[in-house]
Amino acid sequence: MNASPRQKSVVQKDLSEICEALSAPQPSPAGVAMAAMSGAMAVSLLIKVLLITGKGCTFVQPAQDLALELRNTADHDARAVERYMRLRDAESARALLEVPLRAIRALARGAELCAQVVPQVSGLIAADVDSALEILTAAARAAILCLSRNLEKAPNSTVAAELKRLNTRVQAASRALASPETTDPSI
Repeated sequence: MNASPRQKSVVQKDLSEICEALSAPQPSPAGVAMAAMSGAMAVSLLIKVLLITGKGCTFVQPAQDLALELRNTADHDARAVERYMRLRDAESARALLEVPLRAIRALARGAELCAQVVPQVSGLIAADVDSALEILTAAARAAILCLSRNLEKAPNSTVAAELKRLNTRVQAASRALASPETTDPSI
């Protein structure tokens, strides 16, 4: 399911095009797509740290897979919103729950991956792992807010229960960040 030939997918656009699309008076792309794109960039930053430091090499391939999943999810969300706005049927409404949930799952996995790497990296480059973790947890929280709003329109107790569990996972991963006062600034 690709974007039409005359229209780039969300993730094929450059940053200025993405910002224009986000600020345009149209329903898509919006919060979940932006959260997924932010998460993909954060995971890419994590990959950079892993490759530079040689730490956590077993995490590189899962992180690359996760970055791709998040990019694809951004596109899926943009298409799901556009489809819902066009059709407003039960199937397209279901996608407004399923796609954000997929994004949150991926963002939570990314945050957990970063949390595993945080204690393995020190010096100035640790700031990049910390930044990636902070971006992933913020993106997950943003997507959680979007899905919570969608659940107000289309209540689903199964999705709501999973959302609560995912939120707990994201909160736990965010605790891996050390406070600035306790970090060693040495390289």
